[in-house]
Amino acid sequence: SYQRHRTNLNPIERDAERKAKRTHENAAATKKRKAEAYKNDGRPPDTTKQLFTPPPQKKKQKRTYKKPRGRWNFNDFAMPWSYKFDGLSVTNTCAMDSFLQLLFLLRKYSVIDQHLFYTDKVLTEVLNTIDAYQFGAARHKWLQHVMKACAV
Repeated sequence: SYQRHRTNLNPIERDAERKAKRTHENAAATKKRKAEAYKNDGRPPDTTKQLFTPPPQKKKQKRTYKKPRGRWNFNDFAMPWSYKFDGLSVTNTCAMDSFLQLLFLLRKYSVIDQHLFYTDKVLTEVLNTIDAYQFGAARHKWLQHVMKACAV
């Protein structure tokens, strides 16, 4: 009987009947979702919240740091940026300062074998001078050693 009823309708009536049936069925569903449904009228959303969804938050991982042996206070051995020694004012020594500071920390906290530092007497003297807080003298001694070794 459904097929017979369907064939008796012309295409326009059949479409109107389908539309009426869909509207009736979907009316209950749209009432439930009315508050959360987004109506697309062809214009972009007005707020950033509607345009973009925030990325999911990542879980923060606790990082564990191994504290070196001995005291760990940067103020005890941090070098100032430039130095004055015997009336000389020297600036722009950041690369050298970083290198000497690294060697000093490696030796102070026994990160690498200590005997490696004693193969060069000048390096040992420079690191001992840094340990005595005489940064200008340590830098000057190291610069003289490097310039002499490079024949500058």
